[in-house]
Amino acid sequence: MKRVLFIWLIIAAVQLRAQIEEHAIRFVDYTPEWIHIVVDSSYIGVPGYNGVHHIYSSIYQTIITDDAIYKTYINHKERWQGGLVEKVDLATGKTLWSTPFDLRTSDERELPQEQYLDEEGNVVVLGFRATQPPIFHIWSEGTFMRRTYDGTTGALIDHRYGDKRDSTAARISWVPVWPAVRIFPVYTNNFLYIFNDGSVKFDYVLMEEDGTTIRDTTYRAPEAIYSRASSVNIIRIDPDTFLVLFHNIKFDSGRFIKDSFLLQAHYYDAGWNRVRTVDLKDKVAPALKFLLHSKDGDIYNVLRVDGDSPTDNSNLLFDSQWNLIGEIPWISSFNTSRTRFTRLKTEQAYLFVVTTKNPSRMMFYKADFQGNITHLRTLEMLTPIVRLESVHALDDGDIILVCRVFYKTSKDSENPEYRQINLLRIDGRDIGLTTTTSDKPSMKTAAYQILENPIQQREIRLSFHVPFSGQVILSDVRGKKVCTYFLDGVKEATLNVESLTGGIYFIRPLAESTQYETMKIVIPPR
Repeated sequence: MKRVLFIWLIIAAVQLRAQIEEHAIRFVDYTPEWIHIVVDSSYIGVPGYNGVHHIYSSIYQTIITDDAIYKTYINHKERWQGGLVEKVDLATGKTLWSTPFDLRTSDERELPQEQYLDEEGNVVVLGFRATQPPIFHIWSEGTFMRRTYDGTTGALIDHRYGDKRDSTAARISWVPVWPAVRIFPVYTNNFLYIFNDGSVKFDYVLMEEDGTTIRDTTYRAPEAIYSRASSVNIIRIDPDTFLVLFHNIKFDSGRFIKDSFLLQAHYYDAGWNRVRTVDLKDKVAPALKFLLHSKDGDIYNVLRVDGDSPTDNSNLLFDSQWNLIGEIPWISSFNTSRTRFTRLKTEQAYLFVVTTKNPSRMMFYKADFQGNITHLRTLEMLTPIVRLESVHALDDGDIILVCRVFYKTSKDSENPEYRQINLLRIDGRDIGLTTTTSDKPSMKTAAYQILENPIQQREIRLSFHVPFSGQVILSDVRGKKVCTYFLDGVKEATLNVESLTGGIYFIRPLAESTQYETMKIVIPPR
């Protein structure tokens, strides 16, 4: 009997895997370096589960370090009753660990919204929890929640949320299908901020870890004087600095008055004190919307929208002092809902990726800072509908794509579309991008040592087995580069880290024809 049961389990697993792989992205005459298929294992064994229609989407951030990808996904089928956190090998696309959080047996609802790596290298997921059962997706009240997973094993270390019986805990009136709140961690004080996005005003709440409110204030930009604002944009540019782009326009009898608008960049510290304001009105032409997209290294990327057509849009590129240094006008192929873009690491340019349906295609374009756009390659897809969630450029020139795959079905009234998330790694050379090596597979592997770890005297001492020429990259636990050193033909090197705070960092030498592994290094506190 045991033998029969074992054989049945093997057959069921093989059949399920075949069903899942049928819904992977497939190209005509092209194979990516790897394709990772996201699977929530907590549903395996549930009657009717086919491996595709429970994971709905992923949250904003894709954390990419030197050797791994961290992602958090949302389970939409059961009204946000769970999700999935996973770590994927960057080189192979294999799952290093996958940890579902399953809330199907309770009335609770959670929606993760932000993730980051803490100073210990653990994955922290922030989001919201309904304090009352939603009615038709509408949350009448909610509070923040936080999950912490071991970065090495994926084990849940800590799970906490505001006590619904505590009248001081933060409460959020919220419709999840159109999020009106955002949550940010403040590392220095270990508090959490919640922003309630509005037109020319928003609420911010400073909380302790248990949800106790420290400060609850409505903030209005003092210069925002007109009756309607197109957008409020908030990004975090480092652990202690927030940037808000205020765009305010005047309407008269439903008509946009183009000579009456405001566009300002406001900087705030972790205590939400305004540090400085930059007026951008005289640097750009008026438009219906200005959307603060990202800070890409030393460049601010602002999407300018002035109509319903993609050709009315453009990417405005500003340097760190908010001088306009370039503009990328959108072309007709850049459908607004199907275009994603990223700044390339190996060229002074952006990569735009567009997906289409009927026929199903994925098109790659490169745009330099002067707005010159080049079509690189079009890949035909066998998959009916693919939508990009995000595009990420790697240091070596390769590209990571986070995609949602849709499959129509008429037999399942509760699930009119099957959905499955795929992660793909595309070789940059295959789409005409510049890469750091001409022949990646043939790279030689070399060794090096960190002579003291934890370091001493605020210096990192390295010893190479063969003379090294190239860059040495130092990154924090969130994968952000903090220092770059250039070495030429040395076997030993001393790298000064006087400006860095204590903590865990990762060091990686980069050479043209030699592969070096990434190592963890500890810098003691002062």
